[in-house]
Amino acid sequence: MKLPLLLSLLIALTALAKDNAVLNTTVPNTAQNDKTIAPSADFIELTEAYKNRTVVSPEKNAFVYLMGITAPEGKDPITVGQSSIDWLNKKIDNGGKNESPKPNVPYLYPISENFGKLMQKIHCSIREATFCSLDSQQAFAREVIHNNQRLLKRRHKLLDYAVYQNTLTIDLRMLILPNYNINIQLQRLALIDLWLNRHDYSPEKIKQTLQKDYNFYLRQAANAVTLVEKMVAVAALRNHYYWLNEILKSVDNNTAALLTPDYLQQPIPLSALSLRTAYTGELQFFISLFKSYNITEDSLIVYPISDNDKQQLFNYKATLLKKLINISESDNYQRQLNHLANDKTTRQYIASFKAVSKKSGENWHDIFGSTDGFVVLVASITVYIDRTRQLVAIQKAVNVLNTIRRQGIESDAIPAFLKQAEYANPLTQKPFLWDDDRQQIIINESKKVKYYLSL
Repeated sequence: MKLPLLLSLLIALTALAKDNAVLNTTVPNTAQNDKTIAPSADFIELTEAYKNRTVVSPEKNAFVYLMGITAPEGKDPITVGQSSIDWLNKKIDNGGKNESPKPNVPYLYPISENFGKLMQKIHCSIREATFCSLDSQQAFAREVIHNNQRLLKRRHKLLDYAVYQNTLTIDLRMLILPNYNINIQLQRLALIDLWLNRHDYSPEKIKQTLQKDYNFYLRQAANAVTLVEKMVAVAALRNHYYWLNEILKSVDNNTAALLTPDYLQQPIPLSALSLRTAYTGELQFFISLFKSYNITEDSLIVYPISDNDKQQLFNYKATLLKKLINISESDNYQRQLNHLANDKTTRQYIASFKAVSKKSGENWHDIFGSTDGFVVLVASITVYIDRTRQLVAIQKAVNVLNTIRRQGIESDAIPAFLKQAEYANPLTQKPFLWDDDRQQIIINESKKVKYYLSL
């Protein structure tokens, strides 16, 4: 059978592999219960929180500008972006149909195709365990940047917008938008440009540019209304810290001191780490999966289910998301996540989803095999908390490496230096792992994804 759409999305978004004990749950039998299930307090709270957001006018909204950033020369990105948003919202409101002509915006991969080739050649990423080879590809990098000057100038203006708010109606159909890709691609080019010109641009210009980049993605992280959007912002902040470290390590100590931004010593705002807004939007996205026009032969739900079954599932989902919101803002979030598998709401949510799956004509075990329901349905949304909180460790690693360089600590003395309590990895409360051969700090120990920063 075809892989269900929901499972495909979960795998694509999380890339999560994890083993947990199988939960023994009793499937609720709502079909025999004639009593109408009302929206729960948690469901109402999260739904109202999303609906009652303060509306931002298009001309002040960075999201609208980003939606139109690839507009043709001479066209206003705000006007083009808003026309695209209006068209998409109308399509969703009309059950997936919009007979009016789609706005002609060159969304798909407007950046030179050489951008992909450049990223493959330089291997510059916090997820790469290799050395950044940008130095040997400077001419090619400058060519790619030159060919994308118009978009880079627009991105520079984008960073000046003080407000970021996604004004698209949350729906399965807007899950992956091309403007998320260009958001990251243009950021990488802009940061590569800073690295290439670190000896030519004034320290103040570099510092101000870094500050604007950092502030923009803090705003996006704080206001993201979908988990995809949140992870785009988190990925951008990872990129930011990576290139900040690359710049600082490639200049002398005096210049590094002038370039070091003030925010490097400040805690990352809780608003950027919290998943409150994203999990609130996640409920709306989950609800959209059950809309009739989104139910296809490839989806997990192959025909409309009863309103009672849906509302019960939505209520459990809302309570689970409310717990996850609180966990994402907690200091001991890791311990709370470990307890979530045996939480009553988790068991009810999984049992309810199993019941819906069977009523929909699907067999749970055929769909998920031996994979535990917690992994697929719950852990797949808890992983976002881990990835967001890893930013704290990445920031700390940049600070630690900067200190090692500033103090001139020899390579053989670095492991002992890292054992000092003040330099502990905030994720583990243990010393950062050190790769002496590669001269790199290993930030996390996940078997699936590892983050590195080089001395």
